[in-house]
Amino acid sequence: MKQREKNQGFTLAELLIVIAIIAVLVAVSIPLFTNRLKKAREATCAANCKTLQRHIVAELLDEKDAGETPETLLPVMIEKDDAKCPSEGVFSISPSGATLETGFKVVCSKHGSVPSFGDATQREKILQILSEAKNGDKLVSRVDSGAAELPSAAKEAVATLKKAGFDFEKMGAKSWSYVRGKSEGEAFLYWSTEDISDREPGTTVPVMRYNQKTGTYTVWIATVTKKTEDTVGTYNVYDSYAGYGESINQSKDKQTYENMLQFYEKALKEQASKEQ
Repeated sequence: MKQREKNQGFTLAELLIVIAIIAVLVAVSIPLFTNRLKKAREATCAANCKTLQRHIVAELLDEKDAGETPETLLPVMIEKDDAKCPSEGVFSISPSGATLETGFKVVCSKHGSVPSFGDATQREKILQILSEAKNGDKLVSRVDSGAAELPSAAKEAVATLKKAGFDFEKMGAKSWSYVRGKSEGEAFLYWSTEDISDREPGTTVPVMRYNQKTGTYTVWIATVTKKTEDTVGTYNVYDSYAGYGESINQSKDKQTYENMLQFYEKALKEQASKEQ
């Protein structure tokens, strides 16, 4: 008799309870999944917009493409890079009729545009937020992306940046560093499309740099190293920097955001060929 009772299936009440639990789990998980999927699509679209913009700038700065415009190059780059919006948005140039000299952005009809380190207003807001990063009541001398997931000034700064509408990853910066200079008003913002979180110490990566005091954009080759803080932990950071010759040897009036993008693209290709 006891053996038969053990072999009996669920009662109707038990089945209803199980079904109710499953329904609750599904109701909770679907919105979470949908939200994550939405964010993933937005991030992919933003990355594609940045890639297209960088490649269009490089083509416009190439003498062989004289006469081309951002709008004529956009469809060419979309096909070449196979860059599409995962939400079926349409890419366009903003503002219409823009040139390299006037400045432009690649925008999506579904997701709009992402902030740019080349936009003066947005850039200064970013620098202001990073300059206010503190460890307790004390301003920190530098803020690094490697510490953004750890209990640190970087984590708080990233949260503040996102509230202000600046998501560095969507802006194409997979690693970055803000370094306060020694003199008044001196600060440097370094960033790269390369993620250095898992890089071995001693390896190098091309980085873009904005010098707040001189208002110039240049390309550097940074060495990756590990940094340890007692209250934070251990994480990768940019360490020593070597100027990328063609970029830093230009006159200051030519050390623009657009020219920097071209040299950065070249530095990336050179780095990739060395790692093969």
